[in-house]
Amino acid sequence: GFLLCPSEYRKGSSSCIQAKWFNHTEIYGEPMIDPSASPRPGRISKIWKVFLFLKTENTERKVEHTVAEVRWLKEHGDRYFYGMNSACTVWDQSYEPWSYASFLPMKRILNQCAFCTYKVPFNASRSETVTVVSPVTSVRCV
Repeated sequence: GFLLCPSEYRKGSSSCIQAKWFNHTEIYGEPMIDPSASPRPGRISKIWKVFLFLKTENTERKVEHTVAEVRWLKEHGDRYFYGMNSACTVWDQSYEPWSYASFLPMKRILNQCAFCTYKVPFNASRSETVTVVSPVTSVRCV
């Protein structure tokens, strides 16, 4: 395959996406690809075009996929601080370690997200700088 989008291109706010892609396994603590997982935000660092050649006895077929290399945000203990029904969720400022779950087919992206680093006052005695994420949904005029 080849690189469609270098990491320098995706440093802005358009790099934040949300997808149902992986969970942690309880046994090993490593990411496990699970498309039924709850939506999780991440930041695209690179976009790759990948080619596969499928051979049968008589034919060869070229299949291409566009894949994003994603840095997934780590979960935060107060993820639903703004409420279970709120679009805004709280995530850690750090990222999950790189793994095979870092590669996401672009078709699996649910939506883009808006994000900011914000000091959240969780209670009177504790505030913490976290990443606050809100999905950006498309609007259709009928």
